[in-house]
Amino acid sequence: SKVLTADSSGDTVHGTGQFRALTFADTSVSLTSASSVNIDLSLGNVFYITAGHNITFTYSNPPASPQGYGFTLKVTQAGSGGPYSLTWPSTVRWPSGSVPTLTGTASSVEMFVFFTHDQGSNYYGFHVGTNLSGSGGTSS
Repeated sequence: SKVLTADSSGDTVHGTGQFRALTFADTSVSLTSASSVNIDLSLGNVFYITAGHNITFTYSNPPASPQGYGFTLKVTQAGSGGPYSLTWPSTVRWPSGSVPTLTGTASSVEMFVFFTHDQGSNYYGFHVGTNLSGSGGTSS
């Protein structure tokens, strides 16, 4: 017999402190474009938005230290207007200290991944996909 318990945060843990699953699904959250957009990290791990404004992002409710937390953000530029800029919290650390350059074309898709382990004092940001508006095909 296996015993799983849920803690006060709703996290399910095996008696040994490990959680294992064959599959799992992240919770996706749709964000609404505005000049200031807060990403409430208590709501999920995958966020997506269609940028219809120049956006300044803020992040709220990261887990307590030293718990690690990662999330993905998909940004689609609106089909007309723009291109719209993205401004990140000052706590985001980018590779080599360089904020990524966006494609900035209508309907282009950009993907970002962020990670923190110190309750949001630092977020490590990665621009993992740019101009993802094409379709599938064959790689060689």
